[in-house]
Amino acid sequence: YAALSGRVEQVVALEPESQNYAALNRNIALNGFDAKVSAYNVAVSERTRLDRLHLSALYLGGANHNFGSSQDYNRKPRESFFRQGAISYSLDEFIATFQPPFPRHIKVDVDGLEPEIIKGAAKTVADPMVRSLLIEINEALPEFMAIVDTLKGLGFKAVRNDHARMFDGGPYDRLYNYVFTR
Repeated sequence: YAALSGRVEQVVALEPESQNYAALNRNIALNGFDAKVSAYNVAVSERTRLDRLHLSALYLGGANHNFGSSQDYNRKPRESFFRQGAISYSLDEFIATFQPPFPRHIKVDVDGLEPEIIKGAAKTVADPMVRSLLIEINEALPEFMAIVDTLKGLGFKAVRNDHARMFDGGPYDRLYNYVFTR
């Protein structure tokens, strides 16, 4: 969507799951965005390491995976369908090591690792060049709500937090997509 909008010059997408990485690259090719979008098959976490991506299923578009431990979006233990080998970088280390275009807009779309990702992106999100950040917050967990305070302390303001009404009353009813801007 960012590439399609015409408001950004370059998109760097990080996707560790093999099926989703293949689909992402197929979409980039089918839409003719290979000059504008670069996808890398890596995870993002609090630090650089080799570990396992614990998959809830192995199918195209699958979700509810977790890097480094087999837990769900509420941080409760669960069985993994498959454990895929993966490498992770903190966002700060990824940027320092590979020097991609510095992000102006960041989207964090994971299922339960958001606090670790923000911890590993401390230098990046503190930079005023980052103008917006979209992240899913589990309002049931204090460590997720701490993300809101951290970002507000860095000069961001939450301009929106919502989710689809179909999640109301269900297992995802405390998960909200927050949009922060500077």
